[in-house]
Amino acid sequence: QMSRKSSTGQMPPTSIMLSPVDRCEGDIEVLGSVLEVLGEESESKDVSHLLAQNRELQAALNATLEELKNVQIAVQDKHEVVEAQALEIEDLRKKLNQAQEEIQKVKEEKQKEVREKIKNMEELNDKIEKIADLRAEIFKLQEEFSKEHTYANVP
Repeated sequence: QMSRKSSTGQMPPTSIMLSPVDRCEGDIEVLGSVLEVLGEESESKDVSHLLAQNRELQAALNATLEELKNVQIAVQDKHEVVEAQALEIEDLRKKLNQAQEEIQKVKEEKQKEVREKIKNMEELNDKIEKIADLRAEIFKLQEEFSKEHTYANVP
């Protein structure tokens, strides 16, 4: 290609000097650069959007973690209450066993007392029967004595 000079003696702009194919390729390169910039802007928008989503997700995660901490604290509190109740139940169980042992002792003592009273009553019944037998014997002897003395005085 030859260089052409304009009437002013200066070289024409490079784009004019290029052939139509070269100019088209140049335009394609410019268009590619524009699209690249637009793509970067689009990517930048996507990145901004993703960062915003990430912040939202991070906030949601932090809120969930806070809830989880609260749940863990509540579970720990419940666990402590359950442990305290278990100790209380164990203490009550011991007291119940002691009370049952005391009841058993009292029951055995009362049964022993009742057996002794029954034995004493049986002994008393035996004595009463002996007294009744002795009274009957005395009455019989008195009758015999009375008959003997009554008939003896009869002429």
